[in-house]
Amino acid sequence: MRIVDFKGVTETESIEQLETILRRRSENDYNMFSLSHTNEEYPCLEIPVKGGIAALFYMPKEFDAGLRSMGRMPGIKRQEVSIFHLSTGEELPVINDAVLPFSAALNAAKEFFLSKSPPQSIEWFEL
Repeated sequence: MRIVDFKGVTETESIEQLETILRRRSENDYNMFSLSHTNEEYPCLEIPVKGGIAALFYMPKEFDAGLRSMGRMPGIKRQEVSIFHLSTGEELPVINDAVLPFSAALNAAKEFFLSKSPPQSIEWFEL
C-alpha cells in the first residue's frame, strides 16, 4: 500500500506498519493521509486527522466525488465543522456529520489495506 502524508510517500506491506504510519502527527497534532494500493492512484482513501478525530473520503476513480464517512460522533454539533489541515498548511473544514473517532478510521484503513472496496465498518454518504 502507498501512503502519502505530511512526511512524504511511504510504501508498506503490513497492517502493523500501516497502523504505525497512521499514528504520525505534526507538531500541531494534525496529519492528512492518502492511501492507495501500490502503483494505482484509485481507488483511494483520504483520512484527515486531528488528535483523536478523523474523517474518511473514498474516491473510486478520477473525477468521481465518491463517498464520505457518516460519523455521528457524540459530543459534537453535527451541522458545525471541524478544521483539519492539508500538507500545504491550508485549512480543510469538514462537516461534523463526517467526523468520527480516529480508532474507527484506523479500522477502516485496515479494511482498505485488504480490499479496494469502501470499508464496510463505516457508514457512507454518497457525494
